Amino acid sequence: MKTNLDEILSLFDEGLISEIIDGPIDSALLKVIPVSEQVKDHRSFNRLIASFIQNIRRPAGPSHPEEDSEAMEEALWFIRNYYSESGDDSYDIALADALDDESCGVEFVLERIGEKLKEIERQRYISWVTTSHIDPSDWKLRVSLAEEIFRRFGKYLPPNIVSRKPAMYACYLEKLLDLVISS
Repeated sequence: MKTNLDEILSLFDEGLISEIIDGPIDSALLKVIPVSEQVKDHRSFNRLIASFIQNIRRPAGPSHPEEDSEAMEEALWFIRNYYSESGDDSYDIALADALDDESCGVEFVLERIGEKLKEIERQRYISWVTTSHIDPSDWKLRVSLAEEIFRRFGKYLPPNIVSRKPAMYACYLEKLLDLVISS
């Protein structure tokens, strides 16, 4: 008999996740890499990363000026927040990396952005699956799922988790599922 947990786990199939998350990002990357050689300054860099984001969000068809502006804002925000751990200098670091053809180059920057985007989108997907399939107010269901996870996957979970009662993790099902998926 297929359980609610089975349904949830089927949505975490690596092939499915790769198709819906990695595929569009990889396709967008393939579209912008050929023009990446045209990056000579911050303006051309900004246009390229905006084009990359836009190709992810809208893979086919022409864009509109508002979409170009939104893609630029999203790309710049993303770089400032995720490209480097140095925070405020992230944009400058990304631009310097992009303009440095000898050690990094634009392709390196785009691939790094793409990998971080995949990581973020995967987390968002996991969150969407759990919140759309598990009623947060159904405590019995949450406890039941935690117990089933412990029963079926306990040997793959860290000892400090399995040493406690499953009910203690009913509020942390997303994290528990993430542990199961990554093991």
